[in-house]
Amino acid sequence: MHGEGRALCVAGPGSGKTRVIALRAARLACEGRRNHVAGCEGGNGDTCGSGVVLTLSFNRHACEEMKERGENLLRRVGIPGSAARFSTVHAYCYYLIRRRLEKRGEAPPAVLEQAETEDILKRLYRGITGTDASKDVLRELKRSVSETEKNFIERQTDAKSKRFFSIADDVAVLYAETKRRLGLIDFDDMLAEAVRILKSDAEFLRETRRAFSFTQVDEAQDLSAVQAEIIELISDGNIFYVADDDQSIYGFRGAEPDILRGLGARTVYMLERNYRSNSEIVEVASRFIRGNEGRFGKRLSAHKGAGGSVSLMRFADTEKQADFAVAKMLDCAAKGRSACVLYRNNASAVVVLTKLFFAEKKRKIDIRPRVGGERVKFGESGFTDAVAELIKCEEEAFLERKGPGVFPDIGTIYRRLVKSGAIGAVMAGIGAGRRHLYAAVLERAAAIIAGKALSGDGFMELAAEIDAFETDEASLINLSTVHSAKGLEYDTVIVIDCVKGEFPSGEGKGENALREERRLMYVAMTRAKSELVIAYPSRCGNLVFEPGSFVRELEEEYGY
Repeated sequence: MHGEGRALCVAGPGSGKTRVIALRAARLACEGRRNHVAGCEGGNGDTCGSGVVLTLSFNRHACEEMKERGENLLRRVGIPGSAARFSTVHAYCYYLIRRRLEKRGEAPPAVLEQAETEDILKRLYRGITGTDASKDVLRELKRSVSETEKNFIERQTDAKSKRFFSIADDVAVLYAETKRRLGLIDFDDMLAEAVRILKSDAEFLRETRRAFSFTQVDEAQDLSAVQAEIIELISDGNIFYVADDDQSIYGFRGAEPDILRGLGARTVYMLERNYRSNSEIVEVASRFIRGNEGRFGKRLSAHKGAGGSVSLMRFADTEKQADFAVAKMLDCAAKGRSACVLYRNNASAVVVLTKLFFAEKKRKIDIRPRVGGERVKFGESGFTDAVAELIKCEEEAFLERKGPGVFPDIGTIYRRLVKSGAIGAVMAGIGAGRRHLYAAVLERAAAIIAGKALSGDGFMELAAEIDAFETDEASLINLSTVHSAKGLEYDTVIVIDCVKGEFPSGEGKGENALREERRLMYVAMTRAKSELVIAYPSRCGNLVFEPGSFVRELEEEYGY
């Protein structure tokens, strides 16, 4: 197992990288290779400090998993857990900031959580514009104020976009002033401030480097330039990077697989044995990702052997696609197997969740799904409010014609509204500035709800119930964006809406964008353990789709 010096371990999906990291940390700790010992405790629930080996990760879940494994191994051999420390990158940066300030007798800054940042941005936006920030506007504001993302925002040149970004720049200035005035820092500030103090204080830098003899970095393909710089600064050169360039999917945060080639690793190891998926899935995914150039070129093989399945399925519309996905998830759950519907954009979950909700009501069983990533909710879209008002007006007209005691058919009313163009007018307003599928899936879901509702108020009540329809607990039934499913695995995976303009997204924006979309599809494929379905509908309401380029490739080159 690797000791001193720089090394890069290229670890394919399901190849046991977490086990490798935990075992290496325990082995180094047992050997007791260290230069300096001094305890510390990091922020945000992660423990950091000196010992033998520091392992850095990019999210708490991965960090906690590695920490649990590593400390369990150390306990077995009677080595104190302090010899091997596990932390997120941000937590370690905050520890460095806090330690330096405390040495100078100064109080550390408080950390802004995401919800607090959003509240500040909403307030500033309202102060400038006099209007509330929508969910989409808030997302763009967060990107605009981010130090790590500001250079990666595509600024459109039309008048409306210019006006928005002018407002966003003003918000960013006020946001920075607010943080300074209140003595607060956010997660981007942690990175920037850590770099500043490490570069400006030579003694503090030497002390930091002496804290650990070895540094490990998990998911190094997710490194941004500033994070890579921090790791270089805190390390004495014994760095073990674990990464998979084929799973680099955070370009919008500044991560690029090319960063891996600039890390200066003299030794490269390959973990090419996949312990997760059957050979059919491993083979298709491996052939698919080879469509990207400039890779490290690992060749995955499946430990489990044959027995899995890969299929490409076309559906007449999004409702038929959702019917299939719901039936497949329920069948898996009944057999005690996990299933997940994956999608490129959050809007794709709307019709599936609506169908699943009514399946639960019909079967009278608890089948609440676990939903990963942000959700498109009826209550946040404004769509169902507008549709409900239209339905209520039609209800009143219906009752005036038919008289009291006659209850209108909401489904019939909804179809009349569609035919009259009233629903289309609402869709045009709601869909402005959104991805082209967004308004269409809301309309299809609304049509399903209208067919089940008994009144306009009942329509709203059902929409609200669907908005709340998910669980925080582990579930055999899952829906998730591909980004949020990274690192997870399921017996069955169904990738939906693989149509032009959705998945891959942003075709025509250049080769780098398409290469990242291919990596994203690869991540989706490799979440599946035994069954992979790639699905695409021909239409959603009046919106007609063409198969995405990845679907055409699988059809033409691989015979699916």
